[in-house]
Amino acid sequence: MEYATKVAGSKLLVVLGHESCGAVKSAIDKAELGNITAMLDNIQPAVEHFKNYKGVKSSKNDEFVHMVVERNVQQTVEDIRKKSPILKRA
Repeated sequence: MEYATKVAGSKLLVVLGHESCGAVKSAIDKAELGNITAMLDNIQPAVEHFKNYKGVKSSKNDEFVHMVVERNVQQTVEDIRKKSPILKRA
């Protein structure tokens, strides 16, 4: 992403979430899947953001999955800006 914006001149970065995301659903259900577990840990802040959610916190609950997917996109954008001065300026 840094190369794309700084060197190649890209003006737009897209952080895309989708409703059928197996990673988000696995993170919601606290799955442990070998080497993928570290990636799922990165999604946990989006799940934990809704700790006071009154409904069922499960990958079977489409509303909850939707909320977590949206929060994960927001969190990813925030993380990109925090971790990369180049992207923050872009």
